Amino acid sequence: MEYENLLQFSLEQHLTKPPFAILDLFTEVALEDFNYSGLCNYTGRNKKAMKNYKIFTTCINNAWKEHYTEEETVHFVRRVIILIGNRKRSRRLKGKTTKNPAKKQPAKKKKITNSNNSKNKKQ
Repeated sequence: MEYENLLQFSLEQHLTKPPFAILDLFTEVALEDFNYSGLCNYTGRNKKAMKNYKIFTTCINNAWKEHYTEEETVHFVRRVIILIGNRKRSRRLKGKTTKNPAKKQPAKKKKITNSNNSKNKKQ
C-alpha cells in the first residue's frame, strides 16, 4: 500500500508523462539491468524481468487504475526502459567525435597574431 501511495503521488506530478513518474521513484542505475520480459534482443543477455515483480505490475496497476488501463501501465513501464536506454546511448555518444570516435577532442585554441605590427616592423 505504501508503494501505491508513492506511485499515486508521483503520477500526480507527471500526469502527462507517466514514465517520468516511475523514474521519480527509481534511479536509472537501479533499473539498468531490468526490462519488462527479461529478454534483451539487443545484447542477447538476460535481464531481470519486471513482469515478475509486484512493484512493477500489481502496485502500478492498483495505483494508476483511475487513470490508465493495465495495458497502458505495461506500456509506460516499457517506455521507462526505452528512455533509460536512450539516455545511456546519448551519454556514450556525446563524448565521441568524428576524428576520433573513441575520445572527445579538446577545443583548439586560436593564436592571436597582430598582422599590422609585423608589417610595420619590415618597413
